[in-house]
Order: sequence, then structure tokens, then C-alpha cells
Amino acid sequence: MGVIENLAIILIIVSVIKLLIIWVSPKSWFNFVKKIYVNKTGATVVYFILAAIVLYYLLGAGMTIVQILAVTVFVSLLIGIGFMKYLDDLLKLFPKKYSLKDQWFYVLMWVVLLAWGVKELFF
Repeated sequence: MGVIENLAIILIIVSVIKLLIIWVSPKSWFNFVKKIYVNKTGATVVYFILAAIVLYYLLGAGMTIVQILAVTVFVSLLIGIGFMKYLDDLLKLFPKKYSLKDQWFYVLMWVVLLAWGVKELFF
């Protein structure tokens, strides 16, 4: 099996474990999540490092940034479906909490990935 298959297996295993735990004991999953995210900066760094590693391996496996961005559209739509139940709460929260100034690093990552995609598509 290659990198892409291994990443898929990791996703499947982690997702099945998560779903089983939530099914059996949602509170234990919530407590676990609270422990992980108590340090937001640390969690952000870990997520960034993992994202960089996955991107590196996907590119090494022969995927292009354009293919990765196309898959991102699919995943974003699935995540959007999940957020629909919470849309009213999110729409109330965003004006109070969200600003590009606070999200500069996240926005910068997206700008770099999008610019890379534009470069690959048109240049």
C-alpha cells in the first residue's frame, strides 16, 4: 500500500474509533476533546505540523496541489452539511468573535495554497 492508502486507513480507523466512543459514551469523547484543546496554541501547532506532513506525503505520492484543492472542495461541502445544524448559533457568534486579524496565520496558509493552485493551473 502507498501513502494515500495509508492515510485513508488512518482516517478510517480514527473515525471508527471516534464514532464508537461517541455512540457508547458521548461524555467521555467530550472530556477527551476538552483535554486536547485546553491549550489552543499547542493544538494549533500540532494541527499545522500534521497538515504539513500530510501535504508533503500527498505531494510525494504524486498528487498535485490542484488535485488536493479539488478534494478540499468535496470535504468542505461535507463539513458544511455538518455545520448547518448550528448555523443560527454560528451566525450570531461570528460577528462577535471572528476577524481576519485574529486568523492571519490560517488565512496566510490558504492564500499560499490558493496561489500555488493558481500557479499550477495557469502558469
